[in-house]
Amino acid sequence: MVKGETSIEKVVREELNKRGIFYETQVRFKSFYLDFLLPNKVAIECDGIHWHNNPIVIERDQRKNKLLEQEGYTLFRFTDKEINKDVKACIDKVTK
Repeated sequence: MVKGETSIEKVVREELNKRGIFYETQVRFKSFYLDFLLPNKVAIECDGIHWHNNPIVIERDQRKNKLLEQEGYTLFRFTDKEINKDVKACIDKVTK
């Protein structure tokens, strides 16, 4: 387990490892952190529904999304429900 890692980040990390996909975790990007950063400017965010439904967090996520887009990153956001239901399908979307 990575220090400070959430349960859904652990599930995603394990799936990335199974597939031999290189990544970095908790990468600083401007004033934010990215849950996972893959080569070629691909970011993965793991969003717990409870936390990410908070209006303050929604606004922060929108700012992060906009900055990533402006800098040429591809962003994938997955909710805890999506990850826990089928993490393989989530990572399939990333690798297409």
